[in-house]
Amino acid sequence: GPLDATNAEVEDIFPNGLTFTGIANPSGSFTQSVNGSTVTIGLGTVPASGSATFQLTSDIGVNQTTDLTNTATVGAVEVDTDPSDNSED
Repeated sequence: GPLDATNAEVEDIFPNGLTFTGIANPSGSFTQSVNGSTVTIGLGTVPASGSATFQLTSDIGVNQTTDLTNTATVGAVEVDTDPSDNSED
């Protein structure tokens, strides 16, 4: 977007059957917090028109036999004029 995103973070609530194991290939120095099945990655400030990339790694439960949908959502202090692209399955 046209503004820097300050205090940007990604929140991912892992569904039953999926267990967070770590963060891989970060493009910056990010913080991570885990509270039960909720994982929050602090990105700090992402410059206007910039990006931050990483992969969340997980284990699938041995008894998991159905499809899982996992959604992560990004947010920051600034008001986003187009929030339609803030979540991804």
